[in-house]
Amino acid sequence: MKRVSFIEEVRRYQESAGVEILGPASNDPNNGSKRVHYRCSCGFEGCTREARARRIKGCPTCASKYNRVLQNSYRLDGDTAFIDISTDKFPNTETAIDADQLGLAMDGKGRWYAADFNKGVVYAVRSAKGTKLHRVLAGAKGRSVVDHIDGDGLNNRLSNIRVCDQSLNQRNKAMCRRNKSGVIGVVPASTPGRWVAQGSVNGVRYSLGTFASVEEAAEVRREFERKHGFGPNHGSAR
Repeated sequence: MKRVSFIEEVRRYQESAGVEILGPASNDPNNGSKRVHYRCSCGFEGCTREARARRIKGCPTCASKYNRVLQNSYRLDGDTAFIDISTDKFPNTETAIDADQLGLAMDGKGRWYAADFNKGVVYAVRSAKGTKLHRVLAGAKGRSVVDHIDGDGLNNRLSNIRVCDQSLNQRNKAMCRRNKSGVIGVVPASTPGRWVAQGSVNGVRYSLGTFASVEEAAEVRREFERKHGFGPNHGSAR
């Protein structure tokens, strides 16, 4: 029997579930927000805020069922669990975590999905606020930063993620897709045919000179990285 893909499973559920808006209801007595009457596909009738009605998936019982559908499937390979975070944009995409951390990832609070809102690096996230799986697994709090040592945002094994400060994280980042030189920290000069090498450490920007070729500028930039302890994967195209 052919296994139904996760995306197709969700689509089927969304087609069978949903609500019908019956009309306006009295405003919320607490904050005055507008409310509407709705009928769930199961027959339940109730009230909800007008803004929420645009995205409600059903009555509390059906919404709970919907949330259970929106759980990720996964497979185990030794000590590693590979969680399916596929979307239409990123089909057949998985994130790797330590198998003993499945309880943290599969907590029933919603589905993890692939997103690349951070300069092209794909992460496992969920919710409109963009909660990131690697922060949950690393136990990161507040404004602390989590760095992927190998630069792969989908490798969320504990051996590959570390809580660090922003300075260290910036010394181990991928090359921006808009880069025109093929070397991080090397950009075209205002004079055609020449290249500028530059760098930044602890919020301080450094101009490393202007050169006649990308290769010359790249060598100066690499020396700057060695001097300031940049990661071996810094500037790689990922």
